[in-house]
Parts: sequence; structure tokens; C-alpha cells
Amino acid sequence: MLMPKLGLSLALLPIFPAFVPGAMSVIGYFITLVGLIVCVRYSQNAPKCFLLASTLSIVNILIINDTLRLIENESSITLSEQFIAISIVFVILGYGIYKQKIGQTRTG
Repeated sequence: MLMPKLGLSLALLPIFPAFVPGAMSVIGYFITLVGLIVCVRYSQNAPKCFLLASTLSIVNILIINDTLRLIENESSITLSEQFIAISIVFVILGYGIYKQKIGQTRTG
């Protein structure tokens, strides 16, 4: 049960550097990805951690992160680069949701 909590912590940690413009928000993005991957790996064992990490990651990426946020984006990133970076997060989340559905059909 340690790894899902580590993934949740890694999804919570990048909220603080996401406010800082430039490299810190990009580093926060990659820490968010690592946290999501850890939570997806253990999503069947700890679905609540996966759900909370997913929610934190979406809020962090779409609203807080200075480089990727959808409103008042102040970085020099292009729209296509922004779309690709956000799509990666949603692909990881989609895989985690798919993994949970497969786990529910096996046990249910």
C-alpha cells in the first residue's frame, strides 16, 4: 500500500512548482506524469488513490500549471505542443480507467 500513496504524493507535490513560470512548471509536469504512472500501476489495488491522484493531476495541468493551463497561458509553448502534453496525461488516465474496468469485470 506504500506505492499508491507514493504516487498520490507525486501527484500532489507538483502543485507548488506549477505556479512558477518556466522550467519549474515543466518539472512539475513530469513529476505529475510519474505520479500518475505509479497510481495507474496500482489502480486496481487502491482505486481511491488513483481517483484522487487523477483529480489532482487534472486540476494541476489544466488550471494551475503555468506552462499548460488553458486560461491566461503566459508561456511560449505553441497550441499543438500544449495539446500533446495534455493528451499524454489523458491517455495515461484513460489507461488507468480501462485497467480499473477490466479489474471490476474479473472480480465482479
